[in-house]
Amino acid sequence: EATKKLIEGINAMDGLQVLGEPAMCMLSFQSDEINVYQLADEMSKRGWYIQGQFASARVPRNLHVSVNRGNAQNTDAMLKDLRECADIVRGAPRIDSDAIKALVGVAIQSPDLEAAFGQLTAQAGLVGSELPTEMALINEVLEALPDELCNVLLVNYFNDLYV
Repeated sequence: EATKKLIEGINAMDGLQVLGEPAMCMLSFQSDEINVYQLADEMSKRGWYIQGQFASARVPRNLHVSVNRGNAQNTDAMLKDLRECADIVRGAPRIDSDAIKALVGVAIQSPDLEAAFGQLTAQAGLVGSELPTEMALINEVLEALPDELCNVLLVNYFNDLYV
């Protein structure tokens, strides 16, 4: 029941669409109007964790939600916050995905890949020894990278962070 309520509530919001026709307690939704990674960050500020999923050849970038006994009773509160956060993101400056892709394209052509990764992590806000509180820009950079380089960047970042 909670999943059905979320599906109906999300589909009723301007600019948000549930992907497919979920038959279980998991769903994903996307938007052509707002940056879903920024939406996830706004929801995080209110205590919600919604997992961003990168775009692929068959699926647009989206946010993934799992419904379980521990959170099913919070459906109304989540929909209220989601609506409010979508409005906040609509009014905020949008991350320029094309500029990020161009930056990544130049960086991965660099003969010094380690230096290029350093520039990318700095651009994404991955600096210092603190984990980031917002993920939108980081997700943009990671999504723009080829999978094998995304993994290398993450391994290098966490090695630098903890070693």
